[in-house]
Amino acid sequence: MKKFLAILFSVVVTLGAITVLGANVNDPYEFDGDVITNPFWWLYTTEAPETETEPTTVGANWVLVGQNSNNNYYYDKANMTVNEVVSIQQPGWASELGIYLNVPEAITSVTVNGVSQNVASIDGAGAVVYLSALTQDVNEVIVKYGNSTAKVLFKKEALPETEAPTEKPTEAPTEKPTEAPTVAPTEKPTEAPTEAPTEAPTEKPTEKPVTGITIVSQPTDTTVVEGQLATISVIAQGKGLKYQWQMSTDDGATWKDSKTATAKTAQIAFNMKNEYDARQFRCIISDANKNKVTTKVATLYLDTDKSIIITVQPKNTYSKVNQTTFLEVRAKGEGIKYQWQMSTDGGLTWKNSAAASATTRMLGFSMKESYTGRQFRCVVSDVHGETVISDAVVIGVADVNPITIKTQPGTTVAKEGTSVIYIVEAEGVGLTYQWQISTDDGLTWKNSTSSNAKSSVFGFNMKSSYNGRKIRCIITDANGNTVSTRTVTAICK
Repeated sequence: MKKFLAILFSVVVTLGAITVLGANVNDPYEFDGDVITNPFWWLYTTEAPETETEPTTVGANWVLVGQNSNNNYYYDKANMTVNEVVSIQQPGWASELGIYLNVPEAITSVTVNGVSQNVASIDGAGAVVYLSALTQDVNEVIVKYGNSTAKVLFKKEALPETEAPTEKPTEAPTEKPTEAPTVAPTEKPTEAPTEAPTEAPTEKPTEKPVTGITIVSQPTDTTVVEGQLATISVIAQGKGLKYQWQMSTDDGATWKDSKTATAKTAQIAFNMKNEYDARQFRCIISDANKNKVTTKVATLYLDTDKSIIITVQPKNTYSKVNQTTFLEVRAKGEGIKYQWQMSTDGGLTWKNSAAASATTRMLGFSMKESYTGRQFRCVVSDVHGETVISDAVVIGVADVNPITIKTQPGTTVAKEGTSVIYIVEAEGVGLTYQWQISTDDGLTWKNSTSSNAKSSVFGFNMKSSYNGRKIRCIITDANGNTVSTRTVTAICK
């Protein structure tokens, strides 16, 4: 079992080297020679006596995070879907001791064993799960960030209280009188000098992959309803990482590069279609030194549990006065029927539309100035009596609000070499995107020249020189109307 000693450093200059007991120590997650501007925890490990063994659980890979006075704490590495588990610690923004987590985007919620209140302290893309919240032998932590969800399992085990009293009395009485005068003088001088220089250099390099690329979170199988957004992601660490997602339609016999707009980012995203069922995906990751690794294979499945599946949702629609306007919904099921409904009080109450096309999948009407702000939805039913309600959408005159941003990008905290992804979701006619960057705190902006700077998903590998950059997206519709997303900050940790 490894014992963890945590030492807090806070520096504002480049670190050259750190030694403990005369030996060089290095942690690839916390020290790489970059300028460090925030306090961080330095981990130094020592091997415990051979009589202690690290506990394991069948079907999982439990790794020691650290311990307090009562318990050892482990995380299930096989289910690790966040960027890092650093240690047991208490950052300045946390009210008590806990386990620190970090994800690629701003965290919206954290639950522990289904409880979300007073269990975690959240600061941007970092969170501390309090030890007091880990009340079970195995605890499930769910972290929601951006449009993603991460799950991590933590186990706590009581410290072995019986080992110390049983081993010490037996060894101390027998060895002290006979061996203390002879063994202590010879072993002390030889063990300390030889173990410190030999163990530290040999153990640390083996923790780093030979390729220089560490996959923190592998892609996982996912099930998606037709027409909904499907996402498969990988989290990796390394220098100058590049990504290429590949797809197989013959159970992995052959692979070809995906041509999707997000195929060269850490998260591939696209709308689910019926023919995508059972397709397999993997990602080829390369670094600045031309090393390459291949992720595990993830399979995409079509969710067919529902008897009614809405494949196309209606969208917010803006058109000119007296222009014929349509709202459309598409659904799959047996004996599908449609009923469009309208609300004039912000969705508090709904009534069936009296339009001639209100019982078809496409509702048509002539736009009027007074219609601006009205909401519509469609109630879809089948022969079995099941009903599904579509998304509620807003209509209006084109020059009132032609573009609607449904999902804003979020501020991202990431380590150098890890991937950063910003996503914007907007509605309008003929939308185009242009991501912009500011290096003077938003005073001036320039268009990004990245290959994905003109898509709704913008990504890059984090560099220390990017720390503090401001990022936004300019969205333009077919009529020349433009709107800007909120400004977010890239933070290199």
